[in-house]
Amino acid sequence: MSRVSALALGATLYMPCTREDLADALLGAKRVPGLRFTVLCLEDAVLERDLPVALTRLSAFLRSELSPNFGDGQAGQAAAVVG
Repeated sequence: MSRVSALALGATLYMPCTREDLADALLGAKRVPGLRFTVLCLEDAVLERDLPVALTRLSAFLRSELSPNFGDGQAGQAAAVVG
């Protein structure tokens, strides 16, 4: 088994789920080139009063991007982002 360098992962993008453009920032036109790993935050970067909005946006992202009907070949990318 070959070892993978810790440097191969690259930087981690830490993103609050309160963002309105969550899907676009992760998989769309706003995506950071070479993005390999993202932490979708529901805690530190989200105020308690904003938690319902953050949960709703994360749920909508997961349903739209990881659904069986998501047929343009990017479902694996989305899974890597949230997994």
